[in-house]
Amino acid sequence: NSDFEPISILWDEGIIPLFDRQNLPPGSYPFSLVDQLNCSINDTIVIEEPTQLSPSLFLQEPSCFNFTDGVLSITEILGGVAPFHYELNGIPFATVENANDLAANWYDIRLLDANGCSWDSTFYLDQPFPLQVELGADIFETIGTPILLSPQVNSGERLNYLWSSPFPLDSVGENLWETLALFSTEVSLQISDQNGCTASDSISINIDGKISVYPPNAFSPNGDGINDRFTLFGDDRQINKITQLNIFNRWGELVFSQSNLAINDLSFGWD
Repeated sequence: NSDFEPISILWDEGIIPLFDRQNLPPGSYPFSLVDQLNCSINDTIVIEEPTQLSPSLFLQEPSCFNFTDGVLSITEILGGVAPFHYELNGIPFATVENANDLAANWYDIRLLDANGCSWDSTFYLDQPFPLQVELGADIFETIGTPILLSPQVNSGERLNYLWSSPFPLDSVGENLWETLALFSTEVSLQISDQNGCTASDSISINIDGKISVYPPNAFSPNGDGINDRFTLFGDDRQINKITQLNIFNRWGELVFSQSNLAINDLSFGWD
């Protein structure tokens, strides 16, 4: 106030005879007030800059390959003036700090405060490698041959194995299973890890069902311990037992009969 008006104002930037200045950047603005008697007073107006917006992000990648359960959370916001507005790839995702059900992808995030100040960033939400299992090429075997299955997986984690097979599978080593297939079939396997990620594969097992049986055309029951008895011979992996062995002479008379004989076992054959 002064009794000797009008009063003029001089800014340090030069003679800008304005009391009302707008759209100024942050900084210090020294000025002088001068009345008609050339009396003056000096002062400085300081325009402070708001604290820069600085959010902290928490990213949770999808639990499995091609899953859409990723999460973006804004855990803390420094600076700015509430309330805040959030955009993900240009789309508002609410006034809360979480975006859920995200797939692996690039994302543009924008944070706006009540003054229209913004913070922008781009991030990539990663995902695990796909879980994979391979049972190998299809198998071709004769009946009674033990079949080994060795799944090849791309994970060093502890996995769960779920087999689907008409025949029992026995674990005979690390990642090694054995079965005895009696007919052609398909065996499938599903593996899963601790996150519930799964992978599966199947293999075709083709079995030749022909069984080879050899009946000798001669034997010598003379007690010398060599070929003293007659029985049937074959692969004991294919033949479990001889259910019934009957021998007739040339006139059709039964001369020998025995049940439940072991294949290749001369001790119970016909002498």
